[in-house]
Amino acid sequence: NPYRAHWDLVRNRMYISEVGGNVQSTAREDIHLGRAGANFGWPFCEGICGNPAWDDPIFSYGHTGGTPNGGAVTAGTVYRGNLFPAVYNEAFFFADYVIGFIRYLTFDASGNLTGNYDFATASDDLGAPVHVISGADGALYYANYYGSVHRIVYSSGNQAPSITAVNASATEGGVPLPVEKTLMAPPRCGVVRSGEHRL
Repeated sequence: NPYRAHWDLVRNRMYISEVGGNVQSTAREDIHLGRAGANFGWPFCEGICGNPAWDDPIFSYGHTGGTPNGGAVTAGTVYRGNLFPAVYNEAFFFADYVIGFIRYLTFDASGNLTGNYDFATASDDLGAPVHVISGADGALYYANYYGSVHRIVYSSGNQAPSITAVNASATEGGVPLPVEKTLMAPPRCGVVRSGEHRL
């Protein structure tokens, strides 16, 4: 049940995203390495099957079971640009347009999976990313299901915080009112989307 694929000509690897079924308790979104004659087990198995007749995915995740529920993994791109820090070099970026995220996988020199990480989440207002690619300019681009294309670049240096909560010690009193306040702001990752929205 492949949905999108990416052919990495440098490493001679084909990444195939396989969308899972509709039974939320058992559905899995899978990323496979393509090969001639591969059988991913659909519709008999999702995720790691353990059956030698089927090719297990290199990465798999379940459906959320919440809101939104479901998932639709979309294979993306291997990053080899020069705008992001070295930690992203050779990482495979992919998206899920139902859950609304972009994540990336890392590999060792032999091509074995070493980690999976959040890059941008639904709280970053991605919408429904259906395709992620590397641009010739070193940026990442993603197409949104709703008809827009966004550019993601890395911005180092001091960035304004995103205030998530404000607490004050006093809520009423005379003038002048002495108030101690606390501002809460999560750390910034240094990524700027569309040249203006910070992730």
